[in-house]
Amino acid sequence: LDVPHFKMDDHRTVSRLLQKGYFLGTIDLKDAYYVIPIHKSDRKYLRFSFENQIYQFCSVPFGLASAPYCFSKILKPLLHQLRSEGIMVINYLDDFLTMGPTFESCMNNIRTISNKLTSLGFVINEEKSSLIPSKIC
Repeated sequence: LDVPHFKMDDHRTVSRLLQKGYFLGTIDLKDAYYVIPIHKSDRKYLRFSFENQIYQFCSVPFGLASAPYCFSKILKPLLHQLRSEGIMVINYLDDFLTMGPTFESCMNNIRTISNKLTSLGFVINEEKSSLIPSKIC
């Protein structure tokens, strides 16, 4: 399997955007890959056997070498749209970081990102997310 090399946001992106006194919020997606369906004709490539039974994935499985690339490519238009609306957002696979100069602006970012993600079928993992902005020093 030949997986293309691709670039993701990382700590350098975060340090470039962070400013003293900004508020931060994080959003974690629950089982994000499972939201992405696999075309019926391609499911045969994702088969495995267990206790004499054959199973196949209907959605992108975790551990698939091309999963991070595919997932990042699928999210790219959403990230472009959010950024074009002036929302500061950084994405690393199923994790999102947003920030704003005020509590209200960051809260609006969190709401907007969450609403768009849920409208696309993703589920927010509230336990792993920080949906109430916190101020950085």
